[in-house]
Amino acid sequence: MVIRFVTADGGLAIDVDTRRHPPTPATPPETLASLSRLHPQHSGPQHLHLPLIVTQAVGFLSIVYTIVRLTPVIALICGLLVVVLMVLGLASADWLMAAGWRQGLFMHCIDPDAPTPLPFDIVAQPGCYAARPASYIKAAAGLCVATLAADVCGALLTGLGLRSADHRTKFRYYRFAVLAMALALMCILIALVIYPVCFAAELNLGNRSVWEFGWAYGVGWGAAIFLFGAVVLLLCDKESEELYYKERKVSTNNTNTYDTLI
Repeated sequence: MVIRFVTADGGLAIDVDTRRHPPTPATPPETLASLSRLHPQHSGPQHLHLPLIVTQAVGFLSIVYTIVRLTPVIALICGLLVVVLMVLGLASADWLMAAGWRQGLFMHCIDPDAPTPLPFDIVAQPGCYAARPASYIKAAAGLCVATLAADVCGALLTGLGLRSADHRTKFRYYRFAVLAMALALMCILIALVIYPVCFAAELNLGNRSVWEFGWAYGVGWGAAIFLFGAVVLLLCDKESEELYYKERKVSTNNTNTYDTLI
């Protein structure tokens, strides 16, 4: 917003930008000097008091900017939570469950009181064994491992971006962090889709009438939700940082031009 100050006789005028940018080119330095002689208490634009509404707006924008600055921190927390969830999901055998049978990505377990015949015509004693050599189980396990690795990289890059004071370096870290977490999100979604779809194709070999997904499968969806939130938060923070950097650069250039004119 630009405020125009006019002397009592209407002969002199000065335009002052309330955002503390230098005066418009239409106002020569001689006019500033004349106004300073007429009103010594206003010897420069730095002594002009901003209107109340402008002060409140600046305060509100400062609060919004502070909240926006927390988005990468929240994204980092989401990335760390995904690490915990993926480790739990990979280590668990509770992806698919039936009477006396639990199946995960790397192992399946047989309960002591499991009714026979066992699913998929497996003959074994009660206990936990390596997962069946089904292609969809191997694919889902590989995708989940890739999700964990990509998320660790994304969380690490986010932390490095938070520590960096240089805006260009920060943007670079955030850009690669978004790519890593987006890759992790895509991998976990593919794994969560192909696991039940391919299992349904061999359901007639299950020797069980009731099958249900275990808590580990739900943990995978929880990891996907946190990954999506982290990607969105990093994108929002990246845009706000770029906008702030551009505004700061323009403000600095205008200030240097004003000093040159003075």
